[in-house]
Amino acid sequence: MVIRVALADDHPATRAGLRAMLNAVPDIEIVGEAADGAEAQRLVAALRPDVLLLDLVMPDLRPVEFAQWVRSHYPTTEVLPLTAHDRDCYLAQALEARGARNPDSGPPPRCPLARGGG
Repeated sequence: MVIRVALADDHPATRAGLRAMLNAVPDIEIVGEAADGAEAQRLVAALRPDVLLLDLVMPDLRPVEFAQWVRSHYPTTEVLPLTAHDRDCYLAQALEARGARNPDSGPPPRCPLARGGG
């Protein structure tokens, strides 16, 4: 079975690196790429990939809301958040985008770019 993967990252070099690594795996097919949140939404709607690798800090993107939109409209698409940040707020945002938030932990830390935009 081939796993259909879409890449969403605003950095062309990052997308190229991910594409190169994933193209080396025989049962993974890159089906599309997006450079911002709006493009990622169109990509998911049109191609319905099995997996979306999603950069958390991109133009036109609110990652938690976007991941929720994907889950509600395309439940077979798995969203895997990507981030190069090691700050707690970005890690909390990544977990929340995956739906892994602990309700007892209080609100997630505020991120400077949490409102979208790269």
